[in-house]
Amino acid sequence: MRIIGGKAKGRRFVIPAGLRIRPTSDRIKESLFNILPDVHGGRLLDLFAGTGSVGMEALSRGAARAVFVDSEKLCIEAIKVHLTRFGFSSQEECISTTAERAVQMLGERGERFEVIFMDPPYDEGFVKRTLDEISDSPILAEDGIVAVQHSAREATEDGRGRMKRIDERVYGDSVLSFWKWR
Repeated sequence: MRIIGGKAKGRRFVIPAGLRIRPTSDRIKESLFNILPDVHGGRLLDLFAGTGSVGMEALSRGAARAVFVDSEKLCIEAIKVHLTRFGFSSQEECISTTAERAVQMLGERGERFEVIFMDPPYDEGFVKRTLDEISDSPILAEDGIVAVQHSAREATEDGRGRMKRIDERVYGDSVLSFWKWR
């Protein structure tokens, strides 16, 4: 697994033993950044961050800030190591909590993100719950986009609360869904 674009292109991640994650593949990550609007100067929230590869990809491509959220402390520690190795430690924040709690906390702090990416564990119901939490929160910027990587078996409706699905791409067992305000 590596950074595929920007100033840190080619830098490789070292995944600690015992980390139970399903990293976003380079193919899906490349597709994601081809579909998203330019992240340069923007803010990205990486929910269910795992390795943090999507948030670090955004920083490599010029994002001004990335916030990484994962409930696994080992994931957060690995993210911090990579942020330092790749030279991104001044542009980030790492939070070890659930995605729902992080959305609430960041909303209360007045944080706004142009891109929210989430890649929750497949087939465990996190997609709908987290989209509902985001829909009830002010954390998505007015023209922001929520990108969700989820299992093809996990169906989502065209709308969740105040958001609507604007695009969906299938990559084998994985799907990228994109959401905006209605």
